[in-house]
Amino acid sequence: HTWDGKVIILGWEPGGGAAPECEATDPPVTKSMFFYDAGTGAKLGQWTLPRPQSAAENCTIHNYNIVPLRSGRYVAVSGNYQAGTWVTDFTDPASPVTVGWSDPPPLVPTQLGGAWSTYWYNNFVFESEITKGLNVFRVSDPRLAGARVLGHLNPQTQEFTIGSPFETPEVTDAEATTPNRPRRPSCRSNPRSSRAQPPPSGSLTIWASPRKEWCR
Repeated sequence: HTWDGKVIILGWEPGGGAAPECEATDPPVTKSMFFYDAGTGAKLGQWTLPRPQSAAENCTIHNYNIVPLRSGRYVAVSGNYQAGTWVTDFTDPASPVTVGWSDPPPLVPTQLGGAWSTYWYNNFVFESEITKGLNVFRVSDPRLAGARVLGHLNPQTQEFTIGSPFETPEVTDAEATTPNRPRRPSCRSNPRSSRAQPPPSGSLTIWASPRKEWCR
């Protein structure tokens, strides 16, 4: 759910995560994140992966969490197997917008792989990649500015809320500080564009384990 407890975010795992469920011919229900009103249970909207995957890529909308923003915006960070990592602004759940994304080419030979889980934590995005290990991103987009610093985070349980009587003292209003590190090449591209398109510049920056595409 969102940090204020108002919106519940749901996904599911058709094919057990091992099947290619994000092809262009697959129905939206197999490749979407769903938003519901926590008080009434009413569906508020859904975000559907805008970049079709191939028949060789296992894909579902898998493990994710929500960035704790002081602005009140709702931004989700999700790991989606071979569809990679996506950052989605669902402040208006009826009209969610993609903020940034990283979608690598299909694995060769065809195999189970991709982003098992991707979580935001204190101004970085951590992606657990099944075949390659840990990738760490920095998202340079104003919609993620002013994120709160957390003393700890377990995204599987999300054991506290923000902006409620139950707010934990481990949540501060300070922005996360990060070391000065050189930025690495990244790219900007249309989600429908070819994966072979050369990358110029963009807003998702990788700090480790280089891959072929880092796009906004």
